[in-house]
Amino acid sequence: MKRNLRTIAIIIFFLLFVLYAGFETLKLFLGPSLVIDNPKDLSTVTDPSVTVSGKVKRVSYITLNDRQIFADTEGHFEDKLLLLPGYNIIEIAVRDRFNKEVDKTLKIWYSNTASTTVK
Repeated sequence: MKRNLRTIAIIIFFLLFVLYAGFETLKLFLGPSLVIDNPKDLSTVTDPSVTVSGKVKRVSYITLNDRQIFADTEGHFEDKLLLLPGYNIIEIAVRDRFNKEVDKTLKIWYSNTASTTVK
């Protein structure tokens, strides 16, 4: 009876170990994740300063318009950009430690409503 209980306990421990290892290994195959909260793609803004923010998972490197930025320990990132009047393109790219890469492009229209005309 004791031998059967020990065998069952070893089998259950081994199965739990395999399930845990499989769950952790799955993260390696998923690659990096990037979610952009602000600004929304194809939006129009009237302020030349825009805050780009979002959340990343499983990343080791983040760039915003080819400039490295950093995320906090929970994966949140935030950085400010100064827009030019008219059409602006914002590129955000993330890479994990296995060089899998995800990138997103936002198109923002900055409408300078406070511009003055010269006569």
